[in-house]
Amino acid sequence: MITQMTYDRELRTRDLIKTDKGIAMLKAIVEEEGALGVGYMDAIMDKIDSYFIINATRNIATMGVVSPDTPDVMVQTLIVDEVVSMMNVEEFKDIAPYFLF
Repeated sequence: MITQMTYDRELRTRDLIKTDKGIAMLKAIVEEEGALGVGYMDAIMDKIDSYFIINATRNIATMGVVSPDTPDVMVQTLIVDEVVSMMNVEEFKDIAPYFLF
C-alpha cells in the first residue's frame, strides 16, 4: 500500500521512470490514487495492448459500475485503472510515461 511507502512528492513521472524502482513506485501510486487522481494523457489508450483492454473491459462489466449514462472519460479511467492493476511492473513500463504525476 502506498500509504506505507515513503515517496517524495517533488518526484515527478519523468524522474520515476528512470529506474525500475521508480517505475514500481509510480505503479503503486497509480494503484493507490487512481488514474484520475494522478492524471494521465489520453494517448495512453494507444499504448495499452488490446489484451489488457479486452480483459479490463470484461472485469469492469462484471462489476456493474458502468451504465449507458456513464461519461466516456469515466469509462476510460476505469479501464486504465483496471489495466494498471492487471499489469506487472515490466508491462507497466510502456505506459508509465503517460501518467502526469
